[in-house]
Amino acid sequence: MAFRKRAKRDAIALVAAGIVACVTASELEVFDHLPTGLLPDDIFAALLVIGALSVVYAWRRFSDLRLEAARRKDAEDRVEFLAFHDPLTGLYNRQFAETDFEPVYRDLGEQTALLSINLRGFKKVNDLLGHQGGDRLLKVVAGRLRTAFPKAFLMRMGGDEFCICMPAKSAEAAEAVAALAIEVISKPAGMDGHHVGIGASIGIYLDATKTRDLDEARHRAELAMHAAKKQGWNQARLYFEAMASELAERLRVEQELRQALREGTIMPYYQPLIHLADGSVHGFEALARWRDRTGEFVPPSLFIDIAENAGLITELFDQLLRRACRDAVTWPSSMILAFNLSPTQLSDSLLGERIVEILQETGLPPERLEIELTESAVVKEMDCAMRVIGDLRRIGIKIALDDFGTGFSSLSQLANIPFDKIKIDRSFVASFETNAKQMKIVRSIVGLGQGLGAATLAEGIELESQYKGLTLLGCEFGQGYLFAKAMPADEVAAFLAGSRGERLASEPFKRTA
Repeated sequence: MAFRKRAKRDAIALVAAGIVACVTASELEVFDHLPTGLLPDDIFAALLVIGALSVVYAWRRFSDLRLEAARRKDAEDRVEFLAFHDPLTGLYNRQFAETDFEPVYRDLGEQTALLSINLRGFKKVNDLLGHQGGDRLLKVVAGRLRTAFPKAFLMRMGGDEFCICMPAKSAEAAEAVAALAIEVISKPAGMDGHHVGIGASIGIYLDATKTRDLDEARHRAELAMHAAKKQGWNQARLYFEAMASELAERLRVEQELRQALREGTIMPYYQPLIHLADGSVHGFEALARWRDRTGEFVPPSLFIDIAENAGLITELFDQLLRRACRDAVTWPSSMILAFNLSPTQLSDSLLGERIVEILQETGLPPERLEIELTESAVVKEMDCAMRVIGDLRRIGIKIALDDFGTGFSSLSQLANIPFDKIKIDRSFVASFETNAKQMKIVRSIVGLGQGLGAATLAEGIELESQYKGLTLLGCEFGQGYLFAKAMPADEVAAFLAGSRGERLASEPFKRTA
């Protein structure tokens, strides 16, 4: 289109020049001095001028056509490039992996490693810096992978998923590639004054025979990647045959979990929190319980992990918290509701607003709600955790540090975390009576809580001797089978009625059925 506009503009300019020349000649009475008959030389001169103008015009049209052809060629090359490359990172895209990569894959050698990479913590970066910040981080990751693996085929499969394909002589060599990929990805990146850190989960499929098609090879690498995600951040797993059945089982549980969320059949059960000094009930901790279609309880460690990986944890959290708050409103006003927060929710910028809405909807005062965060999650996601803790404490919600002693936090980190209660992990409670080192740890945790002005609660108390020993050490609260197992909401009233007016500690605690 551009060259047509230039041609039209030049034609108009030439016509205008001719008109101006004629008008000028008329004004100067040039035509009055011409002989009545034109000589051949005059005609030849006129033709020469016209020819020269035509040559100029044709040369400009040829230049325009050449530029237009170059522009079209560039556009076609760009379209072809974008058809098989990611426009953000410049890496090969999913279209290339699914269409044109198959013959290349077959020619890579006798044994090929296919690595499926999922970035961990990328959503947090998007929440913190916006999508532009997330895009910049993806470019950084792509650049690091290019530098680390210059001869490999690198593909961005979409979102925060990448793929590496390269020859590998052995499983150890493939695992070394995965370890290097994790190393370069997890290095902090400076962005807008923030040191952004992410991780990676990598699945490895080592294809020695090339008898399967590429789609099947990629699928197996993805199965291994999901297995690596279950192990935590910065993990890599090699594919083995049992993974397919494991994933099928998880998908079955995920489908049933989605159905259970729609039907509201996942319920909070309540385990009492006991004041060790007098045996009174301090409150209850809400624990998720789910019976499947066969009537059997699904282990919380399984379905909560699946909820986190399937993006269902927010819906599960909101549903259980809403129901638990409604139940807690019926308890004596002095009793608290303790509720666990998933580590994956620390990056949820709307978490505080949703909790406030649930409290307003159910009528539970904020000061009666205690949110529990694991020490390891707080240490790993310190910036996000501090933001969440600050938001919750500003509206009056208390914070408990769960599984204390297992997260390897430093004293300097603890000094900066505004928490109200420390929960001593059950692993210390189980052995502190017979293990001198464990006894020193429990005593130190109790002393730390007293020094920081935070209450202490011991988890997993099952023996009378544990109860007495923790009381002597100065631990304020406890929970465990010695007092009661987690119970459904309709049993809480009977439990409170049975314990009201008497000290639970006035007689030896017996495990309730």
